[in-house]
Amino acid sequence: KAGGCPVWLSYSNARATADIVLGEEWSVRPTDELLSQLSALAGAEQVKVLYTLKTR
Repeated sequence: KAGGCPVWLSYSNARATADIVLGEEWSVRPTDELLSQLSALAGAEQVKVLYTLKTR
């Protein structure tokens, strides 16, 4: 928590898929420590950081 990057969860099973956008209170700073912890929890192949450029 306590960051400027929004968090999305992508869920899928045999019957359905869903993208879940978490609220602003769940925003994070994608530090090496956080990414390492998420990878340990969910598996490295399940953790992705997507970068986009903001345009004015």
